[in-house]
Amino acid sequence: MKKAAETLSLYKKLYQKVALRNKDLSRINIFTTNNDLFNEKALDNLNINYNNGFGGGLERVFNPARFNYTFSKKIDANLEKFEPLENMVYLYKLHGSISWIEKEGNSLFNIQEVPIEGGTRKQNKEHVLIYPTPLKQNQSLGSPYSDLIREFQTKLAQPNSVLFIIGL
Repeated sequence: MKKAAETLSLYKKLYQKVALRNKDLSRINIFTTNNDLFNEKALDNLNINYNNGFGGGLERVFNPARFNYTFSKKIDANLEKFEPLENMVYLYKLHGSISWIEKEGNSLFNIQEVPIEGGTRKQNKEHVLIYPTPLKQNQSLGSPYSDLIREFQTKLAQPNSVLFIIGL
């Protein structure tokens, strides 16, 4: 439990540095191979808006087109004037997440984000994760991972992109 609190604290420090900055700068794109929920928990704790490709209400479903959305707020009640939300983070989970399951018939990609009790979820056949197995390469070629990798390539090709690699 103490280790989890320390890890969450590190994530929060990272997001305080990168997300809470000048609103005129481009949005932050975070690409991670971690399938845990530390990113989401840190962003929630800091009240930072994020887009992880899921939309909906009770049944949050994946749609990579959401990464092209600009979230904005109305700045004049009488006019149709909007400005982009400050401190917006776009979160891409390249290997999936412990909160993703496969569910037929709920969207084009059949992937749903579900709440996790206690921060963990037992591995089962519904999970949409890339596990470190010999099948890893084949799994990464399918949806939604091919869409996420394509977004990664697109963002890296944009001017002023920065890539940080943390870990081994």
